Amino acid sequence: MNKTDMGKFVLWMCGVFPQWKPDPAVAATWAPELPDITADTAKNAVRSLMAKKPSPFPPSVFEIIAELSQDKPLSGQRAWERLIDNVRRKGVHAYPYEGMSEKERKAVQLMGGINVIGNSQQGDPFIEKKFLGIWNDMDIEKRVELVDKKVMDKLFNREVKQIA
Repeated sequence: MNKTDMGKFVLWMCGVFPQWKPDPAVAATWAPELPDITADTAKNAVRSLMAKKPSPFPPSVFEIIAELSQDKPLSGQRAWERLIDNVRRKGVHAYPYEGMSEKERKAVQLMGGINVIGNSQQGDPFIEKKFLGIWNDMDIEKRVELVDKKVMDKLFNREVKQIA
């Protein structure tokens, strides 16, 4: 989020949650966490969160990110960053697959498991590159499945019309 949008968003949040008194570090911290969105998008995410679970307290930046990610597929790079962050915070042995999407779990399993991810903490770019390759292959595979389904539906509909 750019500085102007972050300023608008923080000002709106202060108006909506009057007891919230953020210091300047909030905007500096939140902006990189919300890089590709506008103030209006963030406001809508907060509105949606409050509609689901009303609270006099504002949501955290991570709750906003989670709300936004329901609408937008996770990029490979962002999935990698989330995965590495969780492994660093929790460790490979203490980090079960909970909190991961089905796609993230599948990508990690295709790589050989969470222990392989832990090795990348040593700065091995090969492991990151392998993860991103698997992630992108999974996207391509999904698109092919969708195209195949549409083609089959068209063929099936033509056959049904000819029979009728």
